[in-house]
Amino acid sequence: MMIKELSQYLVKNGYIDRQLETKECKMLFRISMQIVDAVLILDATGNFPVSPESLQFASASLKQMVRGELHLLTLVITRDGWLAHQLGQECPFCWALDPDRRQLMIEENQVQEFYGLRGLLDTFLRGEADAERPSSEKCSVESPAAGRSSGKRWRSAVLSHPLVTYGILAANVIVFLVCTLTDNMLYNGGVLFGPYVLERGEYYRLITSMFLHGGVEHLFSNMLVLVALGEMMEDYYGHIRYGILYLAAGVGGGCVSIWYADYSGNMHGSVGASGAIFGLIGAVLFLVIVNRGFFRNISITRILFAIGYSIYAGVRSANVDNAAHVGGMIAGFMIAGILELTIRKGRR
Repeated sequence: MMIKELSQYLVKNGYIDRQLETKECKMLFRISMQIVDAVLILDATGNFPVSPESLQFASASLKQMVRGELHLLTLVITRDGWLAHQLGQECPFCWALDPDRRQLMIEENQVQEFYGLRGLLDTFLRGEADAERPSSEKCSVESPAAGRSSGKRWRSAVLSHPLVTYGILAANVIVFLVCTLTDNMLYNGGVLFGPYVLERGEYYRLITSMFLHGGVEHLFSNMLVLVALGEMMEDYYGHIRYGILYLAAGVGGGCVSIWYADYSGNMHGSVGASGAIFGLIGAVLFLVIVNRGFFRNISITRILFAIGYSIYAGVRSANVDNAAHVGGMIAGFMIAGILELTIRKGRR
């Protein structure tokens, strides 16, 4: 159980474990100058009841048990996105932890740090607990093994950033700059045009068209949404799965665009990352649904409004490939479902 693993890790890093009556609860604390920094860990993955009211009652009870000043943070282990959001809205000193994703869920209105605890939790959740040792156990002269451990931590810190999102952003900007210098050369060779794909077999255009844009405004609007959604989705899925989601959704949107152009008899060239970006929106919609109406800070109402407004704006605008938008969103929703199945299968 994660609650046991986590409590053992915190004990190794200076916390004292106080046994409670039930295995779903752990109380750990540190004392400094009559100030008690305490962490109450609750395992809500089973049938153990957790609510904002129960947390307030537990906090009041613990304060009566402790002599001196008490600083208390509650850490709830849960897979329930709705519960995490509810606790986040009503309990500023309560963090949620997804045991499957090994990720903290902290709302904007909550405390973002608690006396160094967040750094410990981040290290634990990245799977580096075994590599970390309390400072009292470290030697003054680093061994080669310690150097390798430091290198591992450095690589992990770098890889924790949304590298794929930044890479996609950089690629789009660079390609746009090259296009401005080479006139129409890249556009002619990379634009998505149905007859070229279907009759000539130039399927690569499904990918190349995703990195071409029709102007600065087109590029800026797409990259703005990419960064806003991409960082969150890459943090959730990881680099490889996120990259697969982005590219596959873009290809799906391109396929729907070609089909609709052929169906309507209005063949046209198409460029832009919109299909892939709408794929991210579709994936967010899937995650909101499977997490009972909330994913991170996004509610079902917010994501549906964003989808509705985006489609409406596309319909009202000229020269917008709405088929690619809708196709990318549907593809992203379906790919997110497939990724979720692979993730759950991998946990067995």
